[in-house]
Amino acid sequence: DRQLMIPKSALVLRNNRKVVFTSKEGRAQWVYVQTSLENSTSYVVTEGLNEGDSVIYEGNINLAHESPIIVR
Repeated sequence: DRQLMIPKSALVLRNNRKVVFTSKEGRAQWVYVQTSLENSTSYVVTEGLNEGDSVIYEGNINLAHESPIIVR
């Protein structure tokens, strides 16, 4: 069974819920996620993300939904 993993740095807490920001059309999109297993560097995401989503894992602490971003 394939699992979707993200770096721990990609996950932030907003209102005591787990959030991951994705990049879509030059803007940050806030997505609530559920996680299960973890290791020292990554989480397994069970809900909220799809394979192929562009996950923001740096500079995401102060992001807000729909913030303009520059992808490097």
